[in-house]
Amino acid sequence: MASQPVSGDNWKYIVAAGTTVLSDKDVTLRKVVFAGTFVGSVEFYDSATAAGTAAGNNMYNVAIPLLNAYKEVEINAQGTRGLTAVATGTPILMVTWGN
Repeated sequence: MASQPVSGDNWKYIVAAGTTVLSDKDVTLRKVVFAGTFVGSVEFYDSATAAGTAAGNNMYNVAIPLLNAYKEVEINAQGTRGLTAVATGTPILMVTWGN
């Protein structure tokens, strides 16, 4: 893959709608790679729990019909409580973050 995580960064594929707790530490949300077609939304929260997805904790969100086979979005947003992702629709994406 042309876009690999920075050495030492964490990464995870998200391939189903739902809430995914990615980290319970201070993080930098680095990049989202949409590796296929994606219709729906994905939101990232500065939270270590699924219950912390209040609007005030939102770090980044995108709601798009993405019909391209490959898109990459650099974010580099700093969080202090953790990182939780909430995806809807038909997600196929990779997210990377650093501690």
